[in-house]
Amino acid sequence: MPDGYDVLLRDGGIAHVRPLCPADREGLHQLVDRSSERSAYLRFFTGGRNTAHAYIDRITSDSYGGRARVAGLRGRLVAVAEYIPMEDGRADLGILLDDAVHGHGLGTLLLEHLAVDAAEHGVRELVADVLAENRPMIQVLRDLGLKLEQYFEGGTLHVSIAAEPTPRLMAAIEARDHEAERASLARVLAPRSVAVIGASRDEHAIGHKVLRNLIDGGFCGPIHPVNPSAGEIAGLACHPKVPDGVDLAVVAVPARRVLDVARDCAAAGVAGLVVLT
Repeated sequence: MPDGYDVLLRDGGIAHVRPLCPADREGLHQLVDRSSERSAYLRFFTGGRNTAHAYIDRITSDSYGGRARVAGLRGRLVAVAEYIPMEDGRADLGILLDDAVHGHGLGTLLLEHLAVDAAEHGVRELVADVLAENRPMIQVLRDLGLKLEQYFEGGTLHVSIAAEPTPRLMAAIEARDHEAERASLARVLAPRSVAVIGASRDEHAIGHKVLRNLIDGGFCGPIHPVNPSAGEIAGLACHPKVPDGVDLAVVAVPARRVLDVARDCAAAGVAGLVVLT
């Protein structure tokens, strides 16, 4: 899949996963810059961000011998996961996540896909060293649904994972997908905030009726009327464009403007659209 594929995250967000390419170097260096020193230490043990930047140069070089995938979210790279095959049928496993996506299920998803890919390319065993204090990553590895062997030595957990898809792994992938699908629908069916794009002072207009229904119906979250030509509608301050991070946008604009509005909503991180046009 050279062009990659979209995946649903635990919070209902959508990430794009694809193979790593040398052109990703700048975006991955930016990922390192956004990472905390703590995250860099847990991933690379020593050297902090300096070691992390050297790692990015290595995996994006022409001599890189591993297989890696990156994940993008809202126009920037937020994760890279890799395995480097060795001659004995094993492969070193590694992953780096943006702090902002911790807990969203992206790390688990990438490792699941890497395990399947490794098995398809003749790798029998994935190995990784994890600091004992990096409990979230240890739990991710234990929950993968693959046969796992482990032992502690000097504050480091040495992990060996069988790169062989199992019924438990397939069940875990299905359960995670179901959870992500439910989360994505929850933000449409039970949004925490709503923007009405095309809100109008005209009481007969659809945009005004939607806004009025939200207010009169007792919606308890923030309501954002969006109309660049108005300062206030129904007692609420208007926005010239959709605010960032809104759960649901109701689109009530002329049909010719819907695609542009949808692109604006995607750029602002809106989780879902209801199009009334």
